[in-house]
Amino acid sequence: MGSPFVYSYYIDPLMMSYRQKGDWAIAFACNLMRVGLGDPRWTPQEVLLPQLADETPAERRGRAEIMGDNIRVGHPWAGIRFDAGLLKRPMATADAMIESLMRHYGDLRLAALPEQRGAIEQLRREIARALVKGEIGIEHLANATSTSVRTLQRRLKEAGVNYNDLLNDVRKTLALNLLENETLALGEIAFSLGYSEVSAFNHAFRRWVGQSPGDYRRLRAARSNSAAEKNSEPSATGSI
Repeated sequence: MGSPFVYSYYIDPLMMSYRQKGDWAIAFACNLMRVGLGDPRWTPQEVLLPQLADETPAERRGRAEIMGDNIRVGHPWAGIRFDAGLLKRPMATADAMIESLMRHYGDLRLAALPEQRGAIEQLRREIARALVKGEIGIEHLANATSTSVRTLQRRLKEAGVNYNDLLNDVRKTLALNLLENETLALGEIAFSLGYSEVSAFNHAFRRWVGQSPGDYRRLRAARSNSAAEKNSEPSATGSI
């Protein structure tokens, strides 16, 4: 057995739904590992939880189905313990994630120069692939295109763009697409775009569109609901 790794999630005990938030955090972490490993039956070596209230046998079975049987309570935070070596495995679902992230990529209208659109577009796609793998440096893009960093920088300069501009364009486009999926938490989107903190994603999104991602999503949902209600209204008819 390799070195243990612990993922933990502290919850302020004064918050409402304290127990439910702990369960959600652990379930999310377990499901994320299952997706990444390609093993829907994976469970951690140990689950650590704050003190649980009295539960029914059905509630205990439901928790065990998601988290496994080795559950320890009485901790100040919720967490899971597993072999750190698992983090070195390639993501089994990386290709599916890339496909999801790139769904609407054909609609990009961000190329700097029309005659070089194809080459720049390909670089944007490579940046998107690197983001999924957690790689955001220009050296990763150079490796993906089988060129040196110096040569890549020269190509970008000739096209009138730079690496950071391309990276931000890709992040903005992917962020707008991912925010359409209301089942994705902002933290998941931030992580998918290479941000280690949601606050950094919020700051960047405000710079791109002038509002927070949460506000953007709520406003978009409100507009969609309003349009749906309008379309569902029966057309007015008159009689003579």
